[in-house]
Amino acid sequence: MFLAAAATAQSPAPHETDAAITIAQAMAPREQLRGLILATLSRATTAAMIEGKLGREATSKLFATETAGAVDRHGDEWADLLAAAYRDTLTPVELATAQAAFRSGDRTAMAPLMQRVGPVMQERATPLLNKAVTEVLAAAYEKMGKETAR
Repeated sequence: MFLAAAATAQSPAPHETDAAITIAQAMAPREQLRGLILATLSRATTAAMIEGKLGREATSKLFATETAGAVDRHGDEWADLLAAAYRDTLTPVELATAQAAFRSGDRTAMAPLMQRVGPVMQERATPLLNKAVTEVLAAAYEKMGKETAR
């Protein structure tokens, strides 16, 4: 009986899980990932080199295409990480508050909660972001080589 009670206490209640997932989805996690990949690319030395070879417009199109693929591959994991960051950082009451704030568009109520969740998400998601950026750069570099070999 003790083991059953302990197992129940460790797993989140369904409404908590649903609230965290709802909040994560409201934050447009795939769009968030896309934006972060592109922002990171804009500071990458390899990206500047590719742009020097292909030009700004061709590089921009190439990065957009490759980033879309990376988001397709990693978007679900990003959304899961975001939901977990909310679930693990906020209390059930705070999750309910965050969910209500998203529904009503109350950014003021969300700000302090997001400030607490943000560092947790950053710590957990940085490896995935780095992986996605590396994939985009590697694919773009390979395509640059093919384009310049013509």
